[in-house]
Amino acid sequence: MVAVDKGGKPSFQELQKVLEARRQTPLQYLVFDLPFFDGHDLRQCSLVERKEILRQALIAAAATGGEFPVVRYGDQIRGDGTQVFEQVRKLGLEGIVSKLASGTYASARTRSWLKIKSVLR
Repeated sequence: MVAVDKGGKPSFQELQKVLEARRQTPLQYLVFDLPFFDGHDLRQCSLVERKEILRQALIAAAATGGEFPVVRYGDQIRGDGTQVFEQVRKLGLEGIVSKLASGTYASARTRSWLKIKSVLR
């Protein structure tokens, strides 16, 4: 779940306020991976394959009138992670999640699934 601040940026602090019932900020559900779908275990598929199945499922749901305005597809940025991280830092965003495109699904953070914060606390 994601809450955005007044500037339109995702904010963990805003999300905490919503969860503590101190704010009525609308939430969005950002979906970026799909380990299971329609009775199938996709954990051994690559991230690229899982994301394509997810994207197609959301397109199909929207085409049949099943559009959910709070559900958003979390697209990926492919390329130099260092450059992406630097841009995220300049924008004042909280960080990035980096996954190996060819990697299978892992339930825990591994060297192929990293969360890199741009703000130290």
